[in-house]
Amino acid sequence: MLIEKRSLNPFAPSFIVGWVFPELEAQVREDLDLGQLVPFLSPEQESGGRIQSLKKMELLKDTGLINQALNLDEGRGLIERGIPKVFQGKHLLLWRSAGYDNSENLFVPFIQNICQPSCVKPVIYWYWLGYDLFGNHCAPLLKK
Repeated sequence: MLIEKRSLNPFAPSFIVGWVFPELEAQVREDLDLGQLVPFLSPEQESGGRIQSLKKMELLKDTGLINQALNLDEGRGLIERGIPKVFQGKHLLLWRSAGYDNSENLFVPFIQNICQPSCVKPVIYWYWLGYDLFGNHCAPLLKK
């Protein structure tokens, strides 16, 4: 079922027409404790390899870890509050806001946080889920 654009997050790009996990995308944890965030990599990524992005999304969904992931609004808040050092040099994928376009291509927002401390501010881009993910593509998850 497609969701009308006007009901989507106003910070989503115009090509995103719906959410993969609409119930999770809509839930924003206002009291996000940055000290409780840990980077999650799949076993393939941890060993220096890569994983298909769709496989990683399925892994998060099937294990229930998707519930501990962040969404677009939480990612924006993370940028404003300051990204913890444990994530320096990483792309932070905000899996709860995975979305799709009119052609059913899947995308996930990510915080490009690969710059050194001299950079002005990290930026949110959208990653096409047809690409593989490497060791610098982590999912910030809340500890249980």
